[in-house]
Amino acid sequence: GLFAQSGHGFSMTRSAVFRRDIGPDVSLLVLDSGHVTDVAGGQADWIADELADMSDVSLRMAAYQVPMYPSERSFNEARVLPVRAAWRPLFDAGALDLALEHHDHMLKRTKPLRDDAPNPDGTIYLGDGCFGQTPRTGTQAIALEDPANVAALGLTENYLANWAPARHFWLIEVDRSATSGARVLRMSA
Repeated sequence: GLFAQSGHGFSMTRSAVFRRDIGPDVSLLVLDSGHVTDVAGGQADWIADELADMSDVSLRMAAYQVPMYPSERSFNEARVLPVRAAWRPLFDAGALDLALEHHDHMLKRTKPLRDDAPNPDGTIYLGDGCFGQTPRTGTQAIALEDPANVAALGLTENYLANWAPARHFWLIEVDRSATSGARVLRMSA
């Protein structure tokens, strides 16, 4: 019922883009990375408004298909660039904690990132959607192991903390105690 929309016993309007609050301390933005809705314009404005509205939410997350920080496809692939250009500045400004990315069929966790560089206050990007699919080889992940390839992409260092060609799902444990607000205790794949 958390993700159900109108026509499924809920009165919410059907949309490819929506927000779900999971208790008072956790919010999830479900986004459309260009399949039905353009990533820029109205959707980007909506993301900025929602992130501003989440200023009191302890754990801010987003889920979408095309990864901004891919493990398989190229960092500069045509589907990746517009998503990163439209949303990364919004995620940075709105202090998004976790981005749940998909589409590359790999296990991936980035370093916390802000402005395409590691930053302890940045967003962690988890992915890349490989539970029921055959894992891919990690073409981009392998290329990022060479510092020359990292520099050629205009990056200061490899954005990946962990990756593997492995089927997985993410289990995210959240502590919602009164002393912590909401914070991630552990992420495991």
